[in-house]
Amino acid sequence: MAGSKAHSRLRSLDLPVRLGLGALAAVFLVGWGVSLHLAVQRSGGDPWSAASPEACRLRTCAPPLERAIHTDMGRYIPDATERRVLTIWIRHGARMNDFYGEPSRVLSRRCQTCHGDSPRAGIRLVTYGDALALAQNDERDPYHRLRNFHVHLFSIGAVLCLLLVGLALTRYPRWMVLGVGLTPVAALLVSVPLTLWACYNPVGPVVLWLCEGLVLVAWPVITALVAWDLFSARK
Repeated sequence: MAGSKAHSRLRSLDLPVRLGLGALAAVFLVGWGVSLHLAVQRSGGDPWSAASPEACRLRTCAPPLERAIHTDMGRYIPDATERRVLTIWIRHGARMNDFYGEPSRVLSRRCQTCHGDSPRAGIRLVTYGDALALAQNDERDPYHRLRNFHVHLFSIGAVLCLLLVGLALTRYPRWMVLGVGLTPVAALLVSVPLTLWACYNPVGPVVLWLCEGLVLVAWPVITALVAWDLFSARK
């Protein structure tokens, strides 16, 4: 009927079932926290800097050495000027002629204690060839940026689809369900091919950052909407 209120099928469930669904929503929020933690960890451990287009570019496009300079290795190269020297060398093509100067001295001074002739984790940073191998992305494997995250991406997709189903069973207007529920799913689907394209276009990391932001904002919002419909007082 045209003026009737939408009926919530979630609120008609028995209390034990609603409690179980509430526990599942709590698990989804834990997963959201884990996703944020992974993003912060791969961006150097600073939550504020992790939420930026530059951090998205580092996570997605940067070669291993550049990413390490600004994340894991950053505490071993505390001088911002030295980090800038290495970053400029990498972004200008990691040329041999430019290496045997300040970049080589920075690596020798800051990195070869752990990554010298007896390297940790099998990573050497002694010769130009060692540095070059880490200063370039492996073009033979164009999907390397997705390799470590495919399980995580599919998990997020599954969570968003489950939340969309839950949202569809609530009393909220259909336009709200479709708008709030489908937007993050579409953003996630767009972000997968965009991950490959983003590194070859200057605006790519910004667009990818916006897609990631939509997913991370919508995830707890949808969870909260479903939880509210589950446990709000019945009229």
